[in-house]
Amino acid sequence: MRKSRGYDPVGMMEENRKREEEKKIKEKEKELAKEQKVQDRQKKKEEQEQKRMEKEEERQKKRDERERVLVEKRREQKTRECKAGCGGKCRIGADWMGCEYCDVFWMCPSCYCIPCNKGKMTKHERKCQKCTK
Repeated sequence: MRKSRGYDPVGMMEENRKREEEKKIKEKEKELAKEQKVQDRQKKKEEQEQKRMEKEEERQKKRDERERVLVEKRREQKTRECKAGCGGKCRIGADWMGCEYCDVFWMCPSCYCIPCNKGKMTKHERKCQKCTK
């Protein structure tokens, strides 16, 4: 059998006060934990946003580089066209005639054989020669 304890109002009040204090401490800890979670989530979102922005900047740089290369390639192809008007493209052959000064003015072998086109090439070379002096 259990012995009955005596009625001690002061002890009961003390126990009740301790329980209330423990409850308050646990509630504060819960609130702090919630705040910490919110801060952690916010920090994680910011980090993810930062990474996303960095990736987007990197992608944009790659796009710009690709665009620049494409423009450069088109410009290079344009410079290698026959300037006599036949529309032929330079295929790096020994027969193609080009300006010695600017490397922009090119003529295909069939167009260069025509006397008026030889005159165009000569005029262009004279112009380039004056510009380089």
